[in-house]
Amino acid sequence: MQSSIGSRAFQNARLQKQAKKQAEVLLPAAIKAYGEGRHDEAQALCGQILNGLPNHFGALHLLGTSQVNCSRFEQAVGTLTRAIGVDPRSADAQSNLGAALSELRRSEEARRCLEKAIALKPNFPMALTNLGKTLVDLGQIAAAVAAHDRAIALKPDFADAYCNRGQA
Repeated sequence: MQSSIGSRAFQNARLQKQAKKQAEVLLPAAIKAYGEGRHDEAQALCGQILNGLPNHFGALHLLGTSQVNCSRFEQAVGTLTRAIGVDPRSADAQSNLGAALSELRRSEEARRCLEKAIALKPNFPMALTNLGKTLVDLGQIAAAVAAHDRAIALKPDFADAYCNRGQA
């Protein structure tokens, strides 16, 4: 009995080691595919990583970000929520989750995520302008303009922030 438990533990450790080695190869390929706009390929590669390592933050975050870019907002919320469960201090994951929630008109939840992202990374123009868009949805126009102004101050060439400020 004891030896079968030990052999299972050894086998699991060996499988985990193989999955980590595979992730070291697949994640850069997924990042490259994502950067080139090949979202289906990026998502498939992330899925392969997650089959062996279901809590791999990099694969979860990239998959969720790609899902946001493909307007798969419900899926993105689930994936990014899992990513944040693995690393709650990731400002980027919090911001991307906020963006997905905002697209689903879950504005109060989006606001909370975006504020967490900004608390973790105060000079985060994308999170600031996404917060501004969400604050408009919540009817908080003055706060929205202020968020866009902060984003513009941090990144003067940020066209989305100017556009969103104008809409606010």
